[in-house]
Amino acid sequence: MDKPKYILFDFDDVINIYNRRYDSDKIDQATWIRLLKKRKKDKITIQQACRLEGLHLKDVVEFYHKCALPNYSLIETIKDIEFSNKYTLGIFSNNSSTVIMSWLTNYGLKKYFEVILTPENLGWNWKPSDTTFYKVIDVLNCLPSDIIFFDDDIKNIVVATRIGFNAKHYTKKTKINI
Repeated sequence: MDKPKYILFDFDDVINIYNRRYDSDKIDQATWIRLLKKRKKDKITIQQACRLEGLHLKDVVEFYHKCALPNYSLIETIKDIEFSNKYTLGIFSNNSSTVIMSWLTNYGLKKYFEVILTPENLGWNWKPSDTTFYKVIDVLNCLPSDIIFFDDDIKNIVVATRIGFNAKHYTKKTKINI
């Protein structure tokens, strides 16, 4: 039996389209950025960052649901790929697994992704660190060449390609033909 093939997508600005102009009455863009920086610096979950900042996780997740909308053209392609049963689909992101899972559930997209890889389950390693990409290979128990990876950040594509992933730079104009 052949090894499984994985297609991994970055989350922010790939699976979703982030509206940086959205603010709610409880959370604004500056607060969101501060939470992300704290999470990375202190290697803590989004829940812990919220507690330290005196915020409610529910408010942060609600904010994210409203400012990050599905990239519907890519979602249709993902549905077709998932239907083919040729690949295991996943998300490989520096975002929080809690935020990602909540967002996917909110938009009815959770069923399409079998694997969610984030700093929380990659030993608090972040893209574009080489270590992070090697952790992905370990977690998936596969060769780098078994992974097709789409990301909007060219730094991540450079590292992934160097390690042996089949990495593709994703832009709004990218057409995915698998």
